Amino acid sequence: MSSTKLSTPSSISVDDIQAWAASGESEVLEFKLTTGQKEEAAKAVCGMLNGRGGRVIFGIDPKGNVVGQQVSDKTLEDIAATLQKIKPEVQPHIDRTPISEDRSAITVTAESGRFRPYLYRGLAYRRMGATTQPMTFDEQQKCLLEQAFGSARWESERSPLTIDDTDAQLLSNVLSSGVDRQRIDASFLRGGGSQKLLLGLGLLQENKLNHAGAVLFGQNTAIELHYLQCVVKLAVFRGTTTADLAEVRQVYGNAFTILREAESFISSRLRINSKLTPGQMRRQDIPELPGLAVREALANAVAHREYQSASGSLGVKIFDDRVEIASIGTLHFGLIPDELYAPHQAQPWNPKIAQVLYRSGIVESLGTGTLRMVDHTREAGLPAPTITTTSQAVQVTFTRPGFFSPMLTALKLSAEQLRIIDAVAHQQPATRSGLVAETGLTERGVRSILSGLRDMSLVALRGERKAARWHLAGITRRAYGFLEI
Repeated sequence: MSSTKLSTPSSISVDDIQAWAASGESEVLEFKLTTGQKEEAAKAVCGMLNGRGGRVIFGIDPKGNVVGQQVSDKTLEDIAATLQKIKPEVQPHIDRTPISEDRSAITVTAESGRFRPYLYRGLAYRRMGATTQPMTFDEQQKCLLEQAFGSARWESERSPLTIDDTDAQLLSNVLSSGVDRQRIDASFLRGGGSQKLLLGLGLLQENKLNHAGAVLFGQNTAIELHYLQCVVKLAVFRGTTTADLAEVRQVYGNAFTILREAESFISSRLRINSKLTPGQMRRQDIPELPGLAVREALANAVAHREYQSASGSLGVKIFDDRVEIASIGTLHFGLIPDELYAPHQAQPWNPKIAQVLYRSGIVESLGTGTLRMVDHTREAGLPAPTITTTSQAVQVTFTRPGFFSPMLTALKLSAEQLRIIDAVAHQQPATRSGLVAETGLTERGVRSILSGLRDMSLVALRGERKAARWHLAGITRRAYGFLEI
């Protein structure tokens, strides 16, 4: 019949089906009333194979009720035959779950595919929220690039630059920093010139640098001549839109030059706040945004961006309310922005570049940069940076002090509601009296606002009587960088 796996008896219970039905359709869940919709279901399975995987369940009506259908062996064979039209060939798992005496639900489970893009009847599909849509040409090309990742990476191809085009002093400084941080054995530096060092880092091929070596250690004059994509575009705008440009610059150079120039540009154009520590005469200068968080964002952009296109770049935009850091390229291997706020597997798109940045100490550890960005901003009492993607770029946005995260302003909350949320974030867990003291609102006003925010699932009360404390909940936890609980 088919290579599709049919489970007997079912490994999926009625309770499982009911729980999925209650959660609603999503990127990884699709409901169909009957197998008369198997063609549309196959497109959804194709989209799931091209994404994070998922399940298509037959026997759930449009209102989310589990109603099942009459199922025979031929019903299952027809589904399997339809799924065989997905190419390359796949083996989704088909489960039949009895709902009543004569009705069953059917679940088709597909893991994220290894050989993307998958096509159904000659067309590739993707999941976008709870919908299935044809993939664009660019999305299919991205899948093919990921498929070839292990054997044909741009960073491993030969560069037009030679050893003579290497910034030898930069190479020595970077490796010495790696030794100081105990990420490079000191013996690696003994008795070897640039050729030995570059070979040891996997950045040299027959006396010529590969692209990774050029991007990391090429002299800036050679970089500007041969690598137009190795540029950072820096801009400051008055206000919160791009309508009023105050300053613009662009700098060409190797990865370390770009990191240094971008970091310096941001820090020199943000405010420095001063604070006197009680009992001490010394003033403490506090940067408007935590420098370590900004450095992590810049390092991630350099390590993971798409370098292949000569028109690519890294961009920094400073507005009155935010700082944006954007890099050409997108997230790969099915990763989505939400997953970057929790521990996740490191899969750098440019592993040679990422490894050198790690060894040099620019990157603390692979796969945790976004988590540290969140930690640093939260420790500074600021909302967590937001990470957004388009088909062409990944952007990290830091909210400047005195403003609120776009995740919160999009909710159209009142100024008082935002003040309460901000105070809960700073005190978490917060007492009502503590919120009164921080916001200057009356106790009655705080009580009323908290009640409304709780009804909106933006704050939650835990504990009873004197032990009761207020916490962020839902989207507000995300805005301030607290993991869901």
